[in-house]
Amino acid sequence: NGSGQCSVPADLGMVTSVSAGGAHTCVLQADGSCRCFGSNSYGQCDVPLGIKSCIAIAAGGSHTCAVQDDGTLVCFGSNDAGQCDVPSGLGPVKVVAAGAWHTCALKVDGTVVCFGANGFGQCDVPSSLGHSTAVAAGGGHTCVLETSGRVVCFGVNSSDQCDVPAEAKRVAELAIAK
Repeated sequence: NGSGQCSVPADLGMVTSVSAGGAHTCVLQADGSCRCFGSNSYGQCDVPLGIKSCIAIAAGGSHTCAVQDDGTLVCFGSNDAGQCDVPSGLGPVKVVAAGAWHTCALKVDGTVVCFGANGFGQCDVPSSLGHSTAVAAGGGHTCVLETSGRVVCFGVNSSDQCDVPAEAKRVAELAIAK
């Protein structure tokens, strides 16, 4: 807790979602407001004043991204690898994931777009990726859950973090079948 990332503010309202970053924490409150606390050395806790109502938030290594209720994605904080450079014409987003130095957006149409550091291929979304329902970003890899229940991971695989076990694929298929 050296940066205050574990010191939950006493005046925090009802929280509906939480995301832990490198040394900061961000929450989405029931009223749609976003709030961050902890390390702010890159402005990753300075939620822009123009953001009024959010539906999703993600804390990355030293950056934060929020999805506004109109689907607009806004990122702030460290941008040393382009992780806050939201592509123009991105379109409406419903889910965001923030990795150490990259960001991935799950669009309303079920497609995934990633931007920022790509040294390990963590932003190279496979062209074969199907309609998706969830996305998660790690230090140098990305994982996506397709509507079919299939998990697809790409990027660095030095610790087998992108090798989805057959059992996990089967569990996802069974869960969706129910």
